[in-house]
Amino acid sequence: SLKMTASTVPVLLLAILVGAASGRDVITSCNETSSSGQVLLRIDGLGTFEAVCVQRHRLFGDGWLVIQQRVDQSEDFYRNWAHYRAGFGRLDKNFWMGLERVHRLTSAEPHELAVEIDVFGEYKYARYSSFAVGSEAEKYVLKEVGNYSGTAKDALTVQRGRAFSTFDEDNDLDENKNCAIRMAGGWWFVNSCS
Repeated sequence: SLKMTASTVPVLLLAILVGAASGRDVITSCNETSSSGQVLLRIDGLGTFEAVCVQRHRLFGDGWLVIQQRVDQSEDFYRNWAHYRAGFGRLDKNFWMGLERVHRLTSAEPHELAVEIDVFGEYKYARYSSFAVGSEAEKYVLKEVGNYSGTAKDALTVQRGRAFSTFDEDNDLDENKNCAIRMAGGWWFVNSCS
């Protein structure tokens, strides 16, 4: 996983691999809008919520949905299971979109994932050709992580098959410690809390 510091600015971008354009005010995919910024997104079974789309990305192109953004440490990511399930934060600053939303999106259609990190002005990225998260009954397991490309370390491939952990829902495989407590945030941890 990525260890967050005050100077680390990770952004997780999720793109649907198939989709059609539409002129509706409420969209079901970032492929249905031509502009970047906040949108109203509808997910079947979960209703409508505010989200952030990215278009014309210099490396990745159009149609990206931001599922996590951290620009500073003003938002506490040391949260419980319910917060990670539902999502939290402010879309104009730091936020986590919510595991249930990510699960519903990635289980409905194929998606890919891009992770952007800017540490002290040094930009790096990791891109995965596919990405899917399991249901809450499956403890939001990281079901699918496709082929990696990029300039950042491949930090997700090793976490494929891992359940999500928070301080109150310890699903990592380390019997001696809760990685979410040690790392001060929820994630798909391996034994070494990485």
